[in-house]
Amino acid sequence: MVSSALCFWGLPHIIKMQTHKTNKMQTNDFMQANRKMWNETAAIHAQGYVSTLWERIKAPDYSTFDAVERRIFAQIGLADKTVIQLCCNNGRELIAIKKAGAKRCVGVDISDNFIAQGQQLAQHAGVEVDFVRSNVYDIGAEFDGQFNLVYITIGAMGWLPNLDAFFGLIARLLKPNGQLFIYEMHPILNMFDASKGLVVDSSYFRVEPFADENSPDYYEPTQRVSTTAY
Repeated sequence: MVSSALCFWGLPHIIKMQTHKTNKMQTNDFMQANRKMWNETAAIHAQGYVSTLWERIKAPDYSTFDAVERRIFAQIGLADKTVIQLCCNNGRELIAIKKAGAKRCVGVDISDNFIAQGQQLAQHAGVEVDFVRSNVYDIGAEFDGQFNLVYITIGAMGWLPNLDAFFGLIARLLKPNGQLFIYEMHPILNMFDASKGLVVDSSYFRVEPFADENSPDYYEPTQRVSTTAY
């Protein structure tokens, strides 16, 4: 059974969100608010760390993989694999997968601005990666059964209000004998406030959404994101 507990990663602050009972209209409102927030965030990143990517990403050996990812990707074998990254942000990790030998690569994200940023980065890197601006729950049937690997990285799953539907989507996307690689944190970390140390700050079983307002950006902490996110 898929757990209903969700997690979200962000530095230097941690935002927390778990599956909550709400109607479809409320859920859509939350996700559209998050879309607006990510569009604002993309503009901040474009003026920050992304400006340092332009030269590095052109290198043939450009990689975002840490030791864990290198080991797992070696076991999976990326050569000639079709890969989709859900909640791909600006695609910097997917571009690394493409440079590591993958065949067709598709990145999906809710943010218009991050998708545009990913397209620019891929062009600058000299690789062909397809980027799709979409809520992951709206991914069409044309992608069903198209991928050897579904890739999800840290900081994605905490934004998803329905894990059952999400994993149903993954089942649709994968080819027979396809693989799923999730590189996430455990939601128990959401119980703690980073500024307070090992002090329990929230219930593991909270079902209401958390609202994050005017918080420091997780990559550029001197910049604040004004849009409320859930």
